[in-house]
Amino acid sequence: MDRHDPFRGERRAPQSEFLTVTLDLSWVDGDWRVDGVRDTPGPTPITGPHDQPWDAEPFDQALDGFTRMDGEPVS
Repeated sequence: MDRHDPFRGERRAPQSEFLTVTLDLSWVDGDWRVDGVRDTPGPTPITGPHDQPWDAEPFDQALDGFTRMDGEPVS
């Protein structure tokens, strides 16, 4: 069964979101277990005066050869 992907085949401008993720760990029965997960916005990297956002095309090309975590090809 194919998942519905409204953006499949379309090139979109890259977007970003920066988060700090905190994991709470607990020692349980001789092993570490994740006890909680929190995220907060930021920090956002500071860009230089000459940094420009990429267009979608070179960003898409930069992903050639990579595989998504679910095993599907990127392109």
